[in-house]
Amino acid sequence: MQIQFTTQSNSNAEALAYAVTKKMADTLADHLPADAAFLADAAKASRFDGAAASVFEGYAKVDGALRRILIVGLGDA
Repeated sequence: MQIQFTTQSNSNAEALAYAVTKKMADTLADHLPADAAFLADAAKASRFDGAAASVFEGYAKVDGALRRILIVGLGDA
């Protein structure tokens, strides 16, 4: 598995990861691509709160391709 972290979205990426703090968890939809904003509600329903080392995984069509979306909690960082 090859993992590369960047600050810009890569149109060839199979997975997109978003790191969020507990404070950001309340406005999670604002930090996701518009096509994946619905995952904020799904994450909240699964009790994702941005706690350190917590992960929510979902799938959404972003930029015309189905992508794996990982939302990773950073805690109070």
